[in-house]
Amino acid sequence: QFCSEKGLSQKQAAQIAGVTRATMGAIQEGRAMPKLPALIALATAYEMTLDDFLHMRWDLREDTTTKAVMEAYFRADPHTRAIVDCALHLEIQNSDE
Repeated sequence: QFCSEKGLSQKQAAQIAGVTRATMGAIQEGRAMPKLPALIALATAYEMTLDDFLHMRWDLREDTTTKAVMEAYFRADPHTRAIVDCALHLEIQNSDE
């Protein structure tokens, strides 16, 4: 995947983003959305602007449903995004158990 193409293992990318390896896997599979600090850290590690990183990241996905959901997430107001973040966080916690 993208991490290995850029010379980073999934574990290294997870450390950079400040998340677990399982969470990084969920992010890479489109099952979780990283928080802004993690996105910034990853974009910096890959020597990309945040905008370029986000566009590259989602353009790689052929899943139009996931892309539509992500676009809706980014258009949502901060309160709605906070609710979605909370729900995703709980889902990730439950999947790690």
